[in-house]
Amino acid sequence: MITYQEAEQLRIAGLLHDIGKNGIEPDSSHAEKGFKILEKEGLTEIGKIVRTHTVAKESEEFEGRIGFEPITLEEKLLTYADCHVKHDKVVSFKERYDDVIERRKNDSRGYEILIKARSRIQKIIDEVNGILEKRNAGIPIFSEVL
Repeated sequence: MITYQEAEQLRIAGLLHDIGKNGIEPDSSHAEKGFKILEKEGLTEIGKIVRTHTVAKESEEFEGRIGFEPITLEEKLLTYADCHVKHDKVVSFKERYDDVIERRKNDSRGYEILIKARSRIQKIIDEVNGILEKRNAGIPIFSEVL
């Protein structure tokens, strides 16, 4: 379960998760750039959630975690949402993944990372689907009513 404060941080992270896309250099991570922007503005905890929403990262150390892998429920929920939105439409994970793969086909490094990340992303989606199924069965995931 997450607290009201954590839910609010997730809401804000959801609104700001692509803030780093503006003027991004070809080999840069917009999630990492977004983290740095938010950290500079004093929103480090929200930035940490934003930093993990692109799970297709090469292995790196971050607070003892490999590859900025989503660990917290908030990080997983943001990743889940990001994997189901294509521009302004809610789509299946397959449609979203296929779209990203198509756009990255000429970027061999990015394409390879996405291919390798597919099973990790699917694992997160399956986990969140299980949480949502419990929620629909009347088991709350939030400790307070929003």
